[in-house]
Amino acid sequence: MVFKWATVTAVSPLRIKLDGDTSAIPATPDSLIDPATLAVDDRVRTELSGNRLVVLGRVGGDVRAWTAYTPTWGASTAPVLGNGSLSGRYTQIGKTVNFLIVLIMGSTTTYGSSIYTLTLPVAAASSTNSLIRGSGIGWNLSGRVGLLPYGISTTVFRMIRTSTDSEVTSVGLGVAWASGHSLTITGTYEAA
Repeated sequence: MVFKWATVTAVSPLRIKLDGDTSAIPATPDSLIDPATLAVDDRVRTELSGNRLVVLGRVGGDVRAWTAYTPTWGASTAPVLGNGSLSGRYTQIGKTVNFLIVLIMGSTTTYGSSIYTLTLPVAAASSTNSLIRGSGIGWNLSGRVGLLPYGISTTVFRMIRTSTDSEVTSVGLGVAWASGHSLTITGTYEAA
């Protein structure tokens, strides 16, 4: 039995190149982890026993690169981003999704009306008050406000101000929204 490091060179079918070799092994190895969770260039630990090669795991566990996505910002009357910016990114390990959203108001941003919503990167497992463990910060000209995200469907969430237990709305965070104000939200939830 010999343990070796290898690099994934293809995923369908799974192909790996053992460290020190010049080319990938032309056969599909057995794997103790789901090959669908692997990506090209992932580093994996293998076991070679006789003629049997087994992928034991990925370096760093199931650490994955973050993927960019564009969340949708909504309300009863939709806000318009204008020259503001809205970006998101996420990583998914099995059914666990971690996400980060940053919304920065611009000078031509309009704020719509009512309670704000943002979209999740991947559908959540539950459509009723999806459990999102997370936090956020809203920045305005007078300081910062703590926020907590909570799911209202499998694809959309709202935010609550921790200081007042009120939802984040088009009215602002204690003062009216203005250019330069921002929301930064992070969270973790179970994917469908």
